[in-house]
Amino acid sequence: PLYYVPFELSEGSVVLWKTEISEKGKMVRYLIQGPCSLGFHFHKITEIVSGVRGTLFYETKDKLITINPGEIYVTAADEVHSARFDAPGEVLVHWPEQIDNLLEIGVWP
Repeated sequence: PLYYVPFELSEGSVVLWKTEISEKGKMVRYLIQGPCSLGFHFHKITEIVSGVRGTLFYETKDKLITINPGEIYVTAADEVHSARFDAPGEVLVHWPEQIDNLLEIGVWP
């Protein structure tokens, strides 16, 4: 969608998302209303996370990454990770290898 709609996969405060125009792949902007999290999961393709507002706490199986406005983190294909905001924020996520609108997400046990 080119307008914000509720993101149903996170827990906690309301999260809205919309598709952004991208020359390659799929790009989505998330607006986070308050504390929320998305549990451990993975994608079959590379994910590029760009901080816009607030602090995103991004955890892999072996490290915690803090992503602030203007910072970028690249997640390798199949890298298990989770995401958490402790306050309102905004993040831009790009999957440059995505060829359609169906993004597959694998849930980690």
